[in-house]
Amino acid sequence: MRVNLRAKIGLLILLPTFFTGCLFIFVDAVREKNNTIIFFIILALVMIIAVIFVKNFSEPIKKIIIGVDKIKKGDLDYRIKVFNNDELGELAGNFNQMAEELNISDKKVEKYNKNLKKEVADKTKELKKALAGIQNEKHDLEKQRLATLNILEDVNKSEDELRIINKALIEKRQELEILRSLGVELSSVLEIEDAIKIFSGHLAKAVDFSAAVFVIINEGNAGGITYSACLNHELSERYMKKIKDNLIKYFTSKKRKNLSAVAHVIENVKPHIFGKKLNNNSKLKFKENIIYPLKTGNNTLGLVQLTASDYDILKSKKVEFIEAMIANLSISVSRLQTIVCSQNTKTSSLIESLSDGILMYDSEKNIVLMNPSAAKYVGFEKEAISLNDVYKVFKGYKISEKIDLSLKTGEIFRFENVELNDYYFEIFIIPVKDMNKKIVGGAIILRDITFLKKINKMKTEFVSVASHQMRTPLTAIKLFTGMLINGEVGKFNKGQAEYLDNIYESTERMVRLVNDLLNVTRIESGRLRVTPEPAILKDMIKGAIAEAKPFADNKKIKIDFISDNDLTKIPLDQNLMRQVIHNLLINAIRYSKNNGGRIIVEVKRDSKDSFLVKVKDNGIGIPEKMQKRIFEKFFRADNAIKSVTEGTGLGLYVSKMIVESSGGRIWFKSKKNKGACFFVKIPVKGMKEREGERGLAIS
Repeated sequence: MRVNLRAKIGLLILLPTFFTGCLFIFVDAVREKNNTIIFFIILALVMIIAVIFVKNFSEPIKKIIIGVDKIKKGDLDYRIKVFNNDELGELAGNFNQMAEELNISDKKVEKYNKNLKKEVADKTKELKKALAGIQNEKHDLEKQRLATLNILEDVNKSEDELRIINKALIEKRQELEILRSLGVELSSVLEIEDAIKIFSGHLAKAVDFSAAVFVIINEGNAGGITYSACLNHELSERYMKKIKDNLIKYFTSKKRKNLSAVAHVIENVKPHIFGKKLNNNSKLKFKENIIYPLKTGNNTLGLVQLTASDYDILKSKKVEFIEAMIANLSISVSRLQTIVCSQNTKTSSLIESLSDGILMYDSEKNIVLMNPSAAKYVGFEKEAISLNDVYKVFKGYKISEKIDLSLKTGEIFRFENVELNDYYFEIFIIPVKDMNKKIVGGAIILRDITFLKKINKMKTEFVSVASHQMRTPLTAIKLFTGMLINGEVGKFNKGQAEYLDNIYESTERMVRLVNDLLNVTRIESGRLRVTPEPAILKDMIKGAIAEAKPFADNKKIKIDFISDNDLTKIPLDQNLMRQVIHNLLINAIRYSKNNGGRIIVEVKRDSKDSFLVKVKDNGIGIPEKMQKRIFEKFFRADNAIKSVTEGTGLGLYVSKMIVESSGGRIWFKSKKNKGACFFVKIPVKGMKEREGERGLAIS
């Protein structure tokens, strides 16, 4: 039967109590003098029982503690020998069972560890073998990595090279496209200046130059050279001077003595500039310069000078491209010069065969061409003639002055009726311009009008003779008709008198026409006599107004006269000048409105050198499209013919001839149906005397 551990513990707790109680009893017995032996016996028994009981309780615990210590030290074979049939015995049994299980587990663990060690060793061998393989593979991979890096480096390098090559190919492609386009465009141009502009435009697409200067030697051209400059940037005049200095240095070098004349031309002229404009505020400096000659074979056509404002812009890699473009330009210039030379040859042949005399001179006024007709007219050999000789031949015509003015301004001058060696000429002085529109010389054209002059003379003489022959019978008819009208030979009835009046008026018109024709022939043939005498212009005009007043009164037209008071006397042929004013007044009256027309005549000092006469009306005016012909011989405007059927169309022509031969000027302003105002400017110095056969025929 198993003793309950709780009962033992209860007894263990009660023994001290019991012992204490016995002690108190013993003390009391001594006091009371009871039996001491009995007390000690009981006490001894109690002590023995207590010792046995404590030993029986603590021994299993001690063994359990020793067992735990053994187990802790790894002695799993140790077992507790406890025979108590209580909880301690059960605890010892459990302890022994636990130790047995731990021993079994330990053996299993040991076996497992042994197997694990073997497995670890095997795995370690495998891992070492695998690691060795990995090391080998790593080594191989490292080699592959290095090889790959080398390949990548080579690839990167190749990519850079390919990029550079690709860029170069693109540039080459662009250059080839530029060359192709340049060749196509140059093949169709007909002017060297156009070729230069096309070349400059294409060059600017590939090269960042500052200026491209072109000097082209024009064989057989009086202009000498074509000198142009394309500005790709705005440049200063100082920059351009540096360019010119380099060109002069190039053309005056010992190797190019034959081109020194080109340097002289460049030094004295400015280039034709296109592209950007000159700007003296430009900060760009002349830093780089290269000259490319224009050549075909051994033939030097000129040069192209490229300049840059930064170093290395005109790089060596661009040289081949630029030279290819230059070659294209050279071919084009050579082709154009061949065309020009051919044209010049044809032109020279044409000029040689012309009946008109042609003398051509350059900007230095050296004669470069004279055709046989000109040599014949001036009477000189080709080799000996110069412009000074021409001046002497045409002395008095201011040829030298007009040539200088033509070279300077580009004007064309004309001389009429120039007489020389029994010939009559119409002389033209014209400027000659190059393809840049610059004046490079000029030409004197002698047009032989001798035949026309003779025909005109014959016509004038015929008209003069016919007019004279007609004038005598007309005068007689007018005289006798007047006598009949005045009743000197008897009276006529009303119908007969009307017929006589018509005859008289028709005869009067015929007399005026004949007189006008005579005046025209005398003026045109130079046979009109001019006899100026001092006269006051104001008084002369008053006289002309007085003569025309009856005609104005008949149409109920008012004439107002305005004049300055300080008009001095001037030399005038009063018959001629009165005829001018008379013609203007008669026209103003004739074409003004009846009954309400008004004419204003004004004379004043226009300037210190001239007087101005104005004759203004409010009549039918002159249509704009006919105003250019109003001073032509025999011309009358359509509205004038409709308004007044009578008229010869010679009055204004004669007036113009008289005024201009006197050094004056006549003109007008007019609008249709708003009247006309005629102006006559008369020099203060008056008219010059001229000898002639006849005076003016006055109607």
